[in-house]
Amino acid sequence: MVLIRRHALVTVSPSAWREVAGDHPLKEVRDWAALRRPLVCRCPAPDEEGAGVALGLPLPPLLGKLRLAFLLPVNALAPFGGSTALSALDVKPDSFWRPDVAKLLQLAARYNIVPEATGSLLWQSVTGLEYLSATSDLDILWRVDPVRHDTTSLLRDLAALTGALTMRLDGEVIFPDDRGVQWRELHDSAKRGGSETVLAKSLRHGVEITTVASLFTRDAAQSREVMAS
Repeated sequence: MVLIRRHALVTVSPSAWREVAGDHPLKEVRDWAALRRPLVCRCPAPDEEGAGVALGLPLPPLLGKLRLAFLLPVNALAPFGGSTALSALDVKPDSFWRPDVAKLLQLAARYNIVPEATGSLLWQSVTGLEYLSATSDLDILWRVDPVRHDTTSLLRDLAALTGALTMRLDGEVIFPDDRGVQWRELHDSAKRGGSETVLAKSLRHGVEITTVASLFTRDAAQSREVMAS
């Protein structure tokens, strides 16, 4: 069973990949599926609705840093076998981002949250290609349940921690119904009160404006994650 939601990683059958990328000018792209490298689920464009699962493939700087878009049938996809958990990344002792990762994991442990890597940090880890540089952001996903987690305190502590990090902290807070909000925007809006609005993204609802209060009070049982078999 394949979980289809924003940021989810999937692999593609080599035969299906040849149909959509077999004539791509870059060998790295043509060989992507054969190497079992993943693609990421993304929000479809308006003209892509119902045409398949919308997937993205961000290339590293040495390959042009392009963001390639594909549409594939769900029966051509399989779950990615690796982990996206920040704690599971292979961070070498001399990696310049290692101290930042350690600080974020310490914070996550206090809230009993398992943060996930995304962006350049994740893609370098799952492909072995060079995505990160000294100017890269540290993109992290924080999946929270307002019933179990003090989201306001988490945001406050994230903001306080940024001064101790060498990399700029980016990423999203993701709620049980799969709505994701950029963490800085959510933090700034939450400080001004629950009636403040933020930009939320999900595969089910697309891009929408919603209030902070509506996110912080959603019942975890009302998860709207889309499952495909």
